[in-house]
Amino acid sequence: MRPLSTLLFASILLALSFSIAIGAPLEDGDVDHIGVPQVAAMATASDMPASPADGGAFNAEIAKSEAELAKKMQPFAGGYGAGFRDKNDVSVMQGGVYGGGTLWDALNLRLQAMTGLLHQDAKSSRRESNVWRTSTSLGFVDLFLTPRIVFWGSFNYEGFNQLSDESVSVRDASGNTKLYSRAPLYRGYVVGGKLGAKYIFDNESEVGVEAKRESMWAEHDRFDTRVFNRITDMTKMASDMAVNRARAYSNIVTFPENQLHLEGGYDSMEDGNQRKWGYAHYQLPFPWSYDKHWMVLRPNFYVESCDEQKDGYFSPEYHITTGLMIHTIQEFKYIDIEAEVNPQLLWTKDKTKKGDTQEGIHGLLNIAYKYENFRIGVGGFAYSDTDDYWLFRGNVFLKYSF
Repeated sequence: MRPLSTLLFASILLALSFSIAIGAPLEDGDVDHIGVPQVAAMATASDMPASPADGGAFNAEIAKSEAELAKKMQPFAGGYGAGFRDKNDVSVMQGGVYGGGTLWDALNLRLQAMTGLLHQDAKSSRRESNVWRTSTSLGFVDLFLTPRIVFWGSFNYEGFNQLSDESVSVRDASGNTKLYSRAPLYRGYVVGGKLGAKYIFDNESEVGVEAKRESMWAEHDRFDTRVFNRITDMTKMASDMAVNRARAYSNIVTFPENQLHLEGGYDSMEDGNQRKWGYAHYQLPFPWSYDKHWMVLRPNFYVESCDEQKDGYFSPEYHITTGLMIHTIQEFKYIDIEAEVNPQLLWTKDKTKKGDTQEGIHGLLNIAYKYENFRIGVGGFAYSDTDDYWLFRGNVFLKYSF
């Protein structure tokens, strides 16, 4: 058995053992989910509609919903920092502040400002790259036009300051001069944003669409610890290249606590390249999964294809993965823990890869401490495969609700 195959099998056994151990009845308390978005929250007994004859339960359900709504509308502020490194010697170190509040009891505003260094080490004929990037976003979330129609959107600005020379002349030992150059910036900034909407059905299934414009580096502004970097050579791609993205998705509740997620999208890069992609998973709860000790199994499939294979960023003729993810969120009185592991098979064809079967795995761990209106947390995300690629990302956040 290949070493990574052994690791994949051991990871599944470890995750199952861990979840069974902590899935037993534990300490209760009013808690929030960890700071990263949960793809699909598990329905609980308290989420089921109360019988009309059960007036006490019905009133308790109303009180619970009102308390959750009031909590979401509280103004808050915080700080965030993240670091990234991968096999291509690309690193991202950045941090910033964020905050939010509610106007007119309906408009949930969000503000975020980030700044940091984009860097790639020199290697062989590739020169070192350093770009200072800043980003600002002002937007809104969860705007209910009706009880079933929800909108969200934002305005984003990204600024790029090239700290490395665009061209360098180097004289070798023989006295010959070689000129090294890098792709110049388009403008030094990207003006973009996003706008999305979804429709919610009676059984909590939903369909949605979203359009946005951003740079390839905007993924690193996400609070979600999971980030797959696409940049491979910063000298061969303008750092401020804009990407216009469109996607549609659906979450279909097939049975109580079971869900089918379907998503597809189209990206148009400023250099003329185009990308099509699709993703699907089916969510199955474990028998011991309940309320604040949530755990699911997610068989998943992903495919993407680009029109052109570029040297500056990951743009394969095709890239396919299929995995078997275990995802859990465990909530205690003062601590929240989120973990996932996703062993997978992958097939990639591009300029250097022939589409051979490879093995990969990613893992995630987020831990947050909470006390009254204060939260602080750290997270880590790592990926490795037998196709000679790895990455790691870590983040830290703090948040105070007023």
